[in-house]
Amino acid sequence: MKTLSAIWLSMLLVVVTITAAMAGQKMIAIGGHSLSAPASWLLQPLIPLLTIVLTLFFGGRYAIKVISINALCYVLAVLAIRLAIVVPSDISWTQQAGYAQILSISWRDVGFTLCWLLPAQLIISLFFNKLLYFYLSEKSTNFGLFPLIAMIFVMSLLISNLTTQKVAHLVGITVDVGTLFFPITYIFNNIFTEIYGYKRSRIVIWGGLVGNLLMVLILQGVVWWPASVHWQQQSIYDAIIGNVPRIVLASTLAFFFGEFVNSYALAKLKILTLGKYLWMRTIGSTLVGVAVDSLVFSFVAFYGTLPLSVVLAIAGWEYVLKVGYEILATPITVRVIRWIKQREHTDRYDYDTRFNPFLIADVKY
Repeated sequence: MKTLSAIWLSMLLVVVTITAAMAGQKMIAIGGHSLSAPASWLLQPLIPLLTIVLTLFFGGRYAIKVISINALCYVLAVLAIRLAIVVPSDISWTQQAGYAQILSISWRDVGFTLCWLLPAQLIISLFFNKLLYFYLSEKSTNFGLFPLIAMIFVMSLLISNLTTQKVAHLVGITVDVGTLFFPITYIFNNIFTEIYGYKRSRIVIWGGLVGNLLMVLILQGVVWWPASVHWQQQSIYDAIIGNVPRIVLASTLAFFFGEFVNSYALAKLKILTLGKYLWMRTIGSTLVGVAVDSLVFSFVAFYGTLPLSVVLAIAGWEYVLKVGYEILATPITVRVIRWIKQREHTDRYDYDTRFNPFLIADVKY
């Protein structure tokens, strides 16, 4: 249970940080219309609070690792969003101006956030670690790389959901922008399943699902919160951020079926091949998982808002691009997996695993 808590709290820190950045794009009214402030002010206090919790329960060393990876995830998220904005949009999609206006996070805000986020978290962690030295020395725990990789995984998932409502036109192909980022989650899923087994992979998949739902609930609350009288972008914010729930519903269903199918296929192929032909297993499992994912996502996200031919085109090209993405990334994926195996001294086989996706607590560390 301690390991589960460490993984999910670390992932939650990423979810809160990225959601706060998106919420900060709206100015809200506080106390009638007498005071206005970025909506991120409602969420940012959770960041030092989570830092304290991580330090108290898992020790200062682990907390500092999580803080550093969280800052990295924040920067990567900003870069990914800015990339999504400049990708050429399809002629059938007419929300480019509002999309760029609402999602764009200025470098000034990035610098300001990093100037208080990273130092403040480090100071808080070091303070509590020093204050409760004897207590925390017994609590200091080393969970290896698994929770840290899980944080980058959930960041990729959140960004794919935030950006995917944009329909892009790339080299004659119509796809949603999330296609640029979502395949990364399959690479991480392959890493989790191959190294740590289906059981631990199941934990991260559920963490990603919960993180997605939490993000959309918070952002929906921000959409409903009264805007400052000095802020005139409510309708644009509604159109872009308010549409996230349908995207997240589509992504959640597609992610649930696609990721578990991918993880299951990889775990079974590992047993059948006796751990050989890693490149074949990662590509083979992706062929199955992405097929399920692309069909579910495209129809839930876009059916009824775009012509059926466009929806089918998105699903088809998503499948081709995601599989191609995986094939191109295979040499890197294989090297990363081998490096982590050597560092973690872990290589699990799911001989006795129960593959029911709902058996979250069915893990023995």
